[in-house]
Amino acid sequence: SGSGMGPGGGLNLSGGTYAGVGGSDSGSSSNINTYGSISNPIAYGSSGGVQGTTTSASGGGVANITVIGTATINGSILADGNPYTVVGYNGGGGSGGSILLDVGQFVGTGTLSVNGGDGRGIGGGGGGGRIAIYYGTNTFSGVSRAYGGTVPSTSRYGGAGTIYTKDRGALHGVLTVDNNSQSGGITRGVAGHAITLQTFNLRNGGYYQNVATEL
Repeated sequence: SGSGMGPGGGLNLSGGTYAGVGGSDSGSSSNINTYGSISNPIAYGSSGGVQGTTTSASGGGVANITVIGTATINGSILADGNPYTVVGYNGGGGSGGSILLDVGQFVGTGTLSVNGGDGRGIGGGGGGGRIAIYYGTNTFSGVSRAYGGTVPSTSRYGGAGTIYTKDRGALHGVLTVDNNSQSGGITRGVAGHAITLQTFNLRNGGYYQNVATEL
């Protein structure tokens, strides 16, 4: 896990922001300043907002892995944001971090995850992080997820993160924004970071705002 050193720290009791905007707390605004790169994610997640002087939920860390040959992932690579867990207080979850894979053959049945952390009380869920995978061949049948953090109120879910995959033999890659059927969370584009895509999959409650992406 990261220390929450990303620049998208939660405002008041909102969740931390990265690719997904952190869910707002009750009656307050979120930090809407998403950051980082869809195709080259190497940034840390950001901490959630907290009540009083309690310890914040930290953002996810960074995994940057290059494998010339076969990368077999049957376990888990996790860069999730931490949930806010201080009993008796309200707080936002940390945003997810980054996973960047550059591999020859991508195989396995494991899990890649950059989910936002859960909020507590009236705190918002953390925004999802970013995953990018470059491969020569791909038979990976596991799970890649970048969901926003959950909260007691559905109006305060964190926004989904981004999952970008690219076959080295293809001209453009595929972007997926999926929020696990949690509606209300927002994923925002980053100014100056336009990217040309082969396919844009927006599903299961994913909501992309201020799109700076060319399909």
